[in-house]
Amino acid sequence: MSTKEERVKEAQERLLNNYKKATGDGFSGKRQILDLDLIGGYRKDLFYKPEVGERPSDPVYNRIDILPYRVKTKNHPQQVPAGKEDYILDIWVHKNVGPSEERVLCLDKTFGGNKGKCPICEELNELEKDPDADKEMIKKHQAKHRCYYNIINLDAPESEAKVQLFEESYFLFENTLIKEAGSSKKGDGVLIFYDREIGKTVEMRTIQVNNQFGKFFKYERVDFLDREPYKEDVLDHTYSLDELLIVPTYEEVRNLYYGTQEVEEEEKPVDTEPKDAPVGASPFQNRGAVAGSTAEVVEVNDADSERRTRRERARVRPTEDNPCPYGHDYGRDNGNKSECRNCDDAIWQKCADEFDKLDKKDEG
Repeated sequence: MSTKEERVKEAQERLLNNYKKATGDGFSGKRQILDLDLIGGYRKDLFYKPEVGERPSDPVYNRIDILPYRVKTKNHPQQVPAGKEDYILDIWVHKNVGPSEERVLCLDKTFGGNKGKCPICEELNELEKDPDADKEMIKKHQAKHRCYYNIINLDAPESEAKVQLFEESYFLFENTLIKEAGSSKKGDGVLIFYDREIGKTVEMRTIQVNNQFGKFFKYERVDFLDREPYKEDVLDHTYSLDELLIVPTYEEVRNLYYGTQEVEEEEKPVDTEPKDAPVGASPFQNRGAVAGSTAEVVEVNDADSERRTRRERARVRPTEDNPCPYGHDYGRDNGNKSECRNCDDAIWQKCADEFDKLDKKDEG
């Protein structure tokens, strides 16, 4: 069992690495990403969502406690050893993959190549070489940086207090959180906000930008407040996020992306269960034929045609008058179109800022 001093030292090193990354000082179906069956399946109250005002421009102060969890597997993206504590599952996700528009882990960006390359990223890299392909559109299909946390909602009645999962964009939340944790210590390390004994309550000034196709939140400010210590048994109630992470194989991602069960003869047999993955973590097992299996092989010869179709979709060019890569009304259509779900974080945020300006102008 780790002592308080050991936990504080490990947490300080962990947060300091994240702070360096956030400040540029370091290295830079709808399929679920987490296997919720391991924790009893999806429940309406399993995931936390911040409260919002009656109008999108009305700020609301939300308060949560971010709690640690025990790492249990070798699947931790930042290679935190099993038995240690962490506060975040920091991953990259491809959205709207294949004909069924699934969500799937980006193996390359999540694990830095440790688990193998990503067929989706390989395809996008090929599109990059096409002089006719629009670069902004390509970015829309790239992996999105997502984070998961164990939290307790302090704005809920005390009788309803329980651990929930909180998923949010790295760009919109974690980047703000970790920078504030660093600046709060004024050069003396990083504030350890998640430790069960010396952690802090996180107060977020939250604005809802738009939620027609999902809730998009902007965290304008993060403050840290003193909180009472939690007992050690709180770790028995938090979810080991690395254990829940679904880690597919290269072949499973490729087949999902192209919507095929394509098998290449030169491929070596592969395991249907990813190495080091938690039991039952892959929903892709037996989805289709893989090399070495006895499942029926479906021959598909139109992979090149599919690539050409994707290149055609990448030829929508933004203009100076309308920077939206999809050709929608920049600013006014923010969050109102289905394509907004695929938007690159940086471009979407600029569009959201333009939405706020137009909204204030309309009100005036």
